[in-house]
Amino acid sequence: MEKFCEIHQSSLIDQTVYDPNEQSLIVIFHSKEEDIDGPMYKYVGMSMDEYKLFENAESKGKHFCSNIRKNPKYNTIKLSTTPLNNVLS
Repeated sequence: MEKFCEIHQSSLIDQTVYDPNEQSLIVIFHSKEEDIDGPMYKYVGMSMDEYKLFENAESKGKHFCSNIRKNPKYNTIKLSTTPLNNVLS
């Protein structure tokens, strides 16, 4: 199954990449500096239904902070600042 890549109109979140095969969501936050990707975290253990709830939320930032950020259900991995192309492949 294909990965889902989204660019968001959020003050907190810049982009997300959901991999249904791995059941993981990569969140790329906005950077404080121009032309540099912000911090990236990978949340492993997210079902497609949970991802759809996130994508359909009126506020992605609020949903993320309330339901994903510190949820012990997800294995959270801080990714090094890696070019986005490496994340998508």
